[in-house]
Amino acid sequence: MLDVTENRITIVDIPHVYEKWCLIVLINTFIHSFGFKPVKADWLKQLANSLFNNRAKNVSIDFTNKSLGYDVKIWYEKELSSKKIPDIVLEIKHVQLHSPYIVVVDAKFHENAKIINLIKLLYSEKNYSENGKNSVFIFHPDKNAMEKEEIIINQQVWGKGSFFGEGILYDEDNIFNYANHKYGAICITPKNFDYLFMVQRFIGMCLQYYTYININMKPIVWICIGCGHANSHTSTSCEKCGNVVIYSHCYNCRSKIIKNGHFWSYHKYVIDDPFNIDCPNCGHNLLDYYNSDIINNFYPRKS
Repeated sequence: MLDVTENRITIVDIPHVYEKWCLIVLINTFIHSFGFKPVKADWLKQLANSLFNNRAKNVSIDFTNKSLGYDVKIWYEKELSSKKIPDIVLEIKHVQLHSPYIVVVDAKFHENAKIINLIKLLYSEKNYSENGKNSVFIFHPDKNAMEKEEIIINQQVWGKGSFFGEGILYDEDNIFNYANHKYGAICITPKNFDYLFMVQRFIGMCLQYYTYININMKPIVWICIGCGHANSHTSTSCEKCGNVVIYSHCYNCRSKIIKNGHFWSYHKYVIDDPFNIDCPNCGHNLLDYYNSDIINNFYPRKS
């Protein structure tokens, strides 16, 4: 409730302010970091309606990037087929995809967020995933959320507060049930100077990983997270900013692996080797490969 008399925002309103701020940050990142353009001239009016009209539901704004071949529809308070209404829904469509990939984002303003419980609640119990079809992520402001629950999956600095779905989160998960970037929680707070990088990494993952299209194990569009540039699929470093990006596949399960180097990686990697990735689908990495029967059959070790 807004207290007009004393001209202040009460604590009740802060979660709503936070979810609206997250929406603005997402839109800003699509435009300024990845070069997306609004399709309609009145998009700012649409945005204002979604932010300030309490009755507005199912508000959507369309963006496009012709060089990348992507269209993105950003929904605010969209009603899913399950009748649930998350805060934000991203519909990401590539020209060569038959249907868009759906990413659900729910903003949770909790300083002491219980990440495991929140993800399970939204992904499974409330079925924001729509039976595993959608990816589901929480945006929250607790920079130590993962550390507090002693479930740090990634040794990168952001691993204390965020989980991009790069490994195993739940005890009941096993080698046949890695998260594979299907769910997670991202620390987004203006108190952390790197929140824009976190959102850029998240959107980069959405574009690179979820809508990966390949021919003969090569991507149709080679996207640089660092600058949003579309490169030739034969490149290994960005023609614009020089950031090294390698599109690869796991030797064990053949799942896609995209190596973005140390700073922009959303995969888990072997310490001190950002190009030796733990597969988010099965957990294997290059060390496992070199110790496996596959390579030993070709290059037997000397006794």
